[in-house]
Amino acid sequence: VIEEYDLYGDCRFAGDLGGDILECRRLPDGRIFVMIGDVSGHGTASALLMAYVKAVVTLWIQDPDSRLEDLMLQLDRMLRADQVSGRFLAMFACVLDPRTHELAWVSGGHPFPLRRQADQTVTFLGHPCYPLGSRDQACQPQVRRFVVEPGESLWLYTDGLVEALEIGR
Repeated sequence: VIEEYDLYGDCRFAGDLGGDILECRRLPDGRIFVMIGDVSGHGTASALLMAYVKAVVTLWIQDPDSRLEDLMLQLDRMLRADQVSGRFLAMFACVLDPRTHELAWVSGGHPFPLRRQADQTVTFLGHPCYPLGSRDQACQPQVRRFVVEPGESLWLYTDGLVEALEIGR
């Protein structure tokens, strides 16, 4: 429960196991961390890698100086070190400060979320970037920020939604 904000999330896998993530946690200083993502591939291997990603996120959250760019660099470094699997992670993460209403966000090759402003204007929130672990060189995280105004909403989704829409045609 976050005063002045409504949060809702749902994560459904196509099968018994999945490489998707939906995390929403309170940081030690009261800020709210939200992350969605998808490990490439399907089945057990993707699910196990995502379990490792969740462990990294859990440790990162415990750091009182947790910064989004540090999380991205750590995940990218981990995935690039595992060249055998060739898997990568598309992700979008943000941190909301409920006191200042500032939302800091970073994107790593994930479908861009939709930002609906109070005047009903809808824009994509993102910038072109390769998924984490998909390149030989380290990622260069670009954290962006904006102040959430009353009446705004942010809609996060994974490629599963887009793929389901395509299958339905």
